[in-house]
Amino acid sequence: MTDVDGSAISRLLEESRRGLDRVQPADLAAVQAAGALVVDIRPADQRQRDGELPNAVVIDRNVLEWRLDPSSSHRLPMA
Repeated sequence: MTDVDGSAISRLLEESRRGLDRVQPADLAAVQAAGALVVDIRPADQRQRDGELPNAVVIDRNVLEWRLDPSSSHRLPMA
């Protein structure tokens, strides 16, 4: 993705997305077998419509950072 409008949030999102490793559904089992933690942030209605990701940890998007931050008192132990 490229910086669309030059705003600070566009630059921050672009930088953050460069560090993401998005997994294709066909590769899910292999990356989990290799030790990856798969996090599903899709809303409940989308998961219901499109199906669950086997063995994925479901975290609501609005609390994602707190659940994955090692220094947060609200972190998930497996993350």
